[in-house]
This record gives sequence, structure tokens and C-alpha cells, in this order.
Amino acid sequence: MRGEGGIGPQRWLRDISLNTLQVLAGQVLGVFIFLLLSRYLDKDGYGRLSWALAVLTMATTILSLRLEQIVVRDVAAGKDASSLLGLFLFHTMGAAVVLLVLLLVFRAHPLLWGLSFSQLLLLMALPFRQLLTGRSAFGWLVVVGCVSSLIRCLGLVGLAVFAMVNLRSVVVLFTVSALVEWVVGFWVVVYRLGVNVKWGSWPAYRRLIADSLPQAGMVVLNAGLARIDWILLGVFSGSAAVAEYSFAYRAYEFSPVPLLVLAPLLLNELSRGDGRRLGWFKRVYLFCGTLLPLAGILLWSPVMGRLTSGKYGRSDWAVFALLSCSSPFQYFINLYWTEEFAANRLGRIFRITLVTA
Repeated sequence: MRGEGGIGPQRWLRDISLNTLQVLAGQVLGVFIFLLLSRYLDKDGYGRLSWALAVLTMATTILSLRLEQIVVRDVAAGKDASSLLGLFLFHTMGAAVVLLVLLLVFRAHPLLWGLSFSQLLLLMALPFRQLLTGRSAFGWLVVVGCVSSLIRCLGLVGLAVFAMVNLRSVVVLFTVSALVEWVVGFWVVVYRLGVNVKWGSWPAYRRLIADSLPQAGMVVLNAGLARIDWILLGVFSGSAAVAEYSFAYRAYEFSPVPLLVLAPLLLNELSRGDGRRLGWFKRVYLFCGTLLPLAGILLWSPVMGRLTSGKYGRSDWAVFALLSCSSPFQYFINLYWTEEFAANRLGRIFRITLVTA
């Protein structure tokens, strides 16, 4: 039976199952990549890689203006998907040009240059993933969302077998995997879903940017909050400090897996005006936000020490434990943010984020 303004329970169960598969597969592959890199790269190499990725992640997040959230909301609300796809693609291509010019002007380190191509390809693949999310095409999202990580896993295993894991080979592997994700995303959206790319007009692009401007300041603040700690550690404390801190932080980022499963479904439900399941979401968020971090704290030292041959684990247990204390708050922040975003109360979100920053 189909609920008014929402979707039927069978469709909703299928969506959450497919999104759970996509998120869990991505997280498992991500953990595997993370462990292989930390095991086979020395601390200096792992720290340099983490620092470069932090800089590029912050830059691409700011340049994206978080249009992905606008696109998911509008596609879920039934607006023209082809036009939104074209406008978002146009924006990501422009953002890529801007970042490359900035790297050229500031004479960026070769590692930043090398990794920038993979990060920019992932940025330009984002419109395809967000359109699939807005359409609730979670089956295809499993394919597009996991192909890059799967290639990286298989590539790293091959490099490890032949003792060829180094920064240069990792950069090449990351670039190839990102390119494959872009190609697969384009193929799925255009040829399987039949959503053609309509580039739209300049006024339409200006309207899309105008919709995102209320959260532009929030994007800058969130991007800085997410990675400024890694960047400052690299500047003032060196690559080894970044390696230890980023190792703990990467593990901490894997703890809110249920949050990643539920967040797209929650945004789609609220964008359609259906908030009946909000109480259930809150109970699940509270349970997952406390249980998983606690298990991580208890298992951290013995498990991570063994997986990394003693390189990490005991030395950064305190860092992981302190980070994990914020996990329950992270769940409820996401719940509140999604509710306010679906209601288009972006000004309120920005003021709270500004105070936090």
C-alpha cells in the first residue's frame, strides 16, 4: 500500500537494503584500501599521501558548493533530472579548471598535482551518483559507487604481491580507478536510465548557484573543519604526525556506517514531505551512534596493532578514543541538518555552523 506523499513499504525496504549494500560494500573496500596503504607505505609516505588528499578534499568540497545536496533534493522532488545533471556537470568541469589553475599559480608539490587528477575525476563523477541517489536507483548506485574502490583494492593487492606499493604507483592507480568510475557513471545514467545531459542555459545555472549560496559559507566552514587539522599537523608537525593522526581519523570515519545508509533515504523522505519515520530514525541513530564507537575503542589496540605489524594501534589509541566520543553527536547533527535542509532553512544551518567553526 502506498502512503500519501511517500513510497510503499516494500519499495522503501528494497531501497534501504540496496543502499545498505552499497554503503557496506564501499566501507569494506575502503577499509581494505586504508589497511593496505598503511601497512605497505612507511609513515612518511602515508603521512604525505594523507596530507595531499586532505588539501585536495578541502579544495574540491569548497569548489563543489555542495550542489550535490541541491541536486538530490530537486531530483527527489521531481524536477527535470536531465537539466540538473547538465548544470551540475558544467559546474564540476569549471571547478576542475579553477583548481588546476590554482595549483599552477601556487606551484603545487608534484604529489598534489598527481593526486589532483583522480580527485577531480571523482568530483566530475559526482553528478551521476547524486542523480542516482535522487532517483532512488540504489541498485545502479551500488555499481557506480563501488567500481572505483574495487579497482583500487585489486590494484593494491597486485602491487603488494610484486612489492611495488609506492606513492607513484598509488597515484596512477587512483587516477585510473577514478576515470573508470566516471565512465561507468556516465554509461549507467545516460544509457541505462535514459537521462540525457541537457546543458541548460546561463540563467538556469545562475538559479542553481543562487539556491546554493545560502550554504556557500557553510561549505567553506565545513570543509575547513573536516580537514584543517590534518593540514596544520602536516605544516607544523611533519608527515609522521599526520600518518598517526590520519590513521586514527580514517578508522573513526568508518564508525558511522549506519549514518551513511540512512542519510540518503532520510533526505528523500523529507524532500517528499514524509516525516512519519522520523521517530524510528532517531532510535536507530542513538543505538548505532553509541554501540559501534564503543566496540571500536575496546578493540582498537590489539586489532590495529596486528593488522599493521605494530606500526599503528597502541600509539594512537587515545586519539581514536577521543574522536569516538563525538560519534553520537554526529548522528543527531546529521538528522537535524537533513530536516532543516529539506525544509530549505539554510540560513539557520549556516549560523549554527559558523558558531561551531
